[in-house]
Amino acid sequence: MDWKPIKSIGVGVREVLIRCVDGACRVIYTAKIGDAVYVLHTFQKKDSANI
Repeated sequence: MDWKPIKSIGVGVREVLIRCVDGACRVIYTAKIGDAVYVLHTFQKKDSANI
């Protein structure tokens, strides 16, 4: 699992990339407070190009 900050969206926004056999899932979230993560957007990319 990889993550990176996405400053172009806003301060504290991060993207998590989770690779799996059928592509990659991306989760974009803005805050982790305690055990809670506030998710902005998720999607699955089935093409392995540019992952």
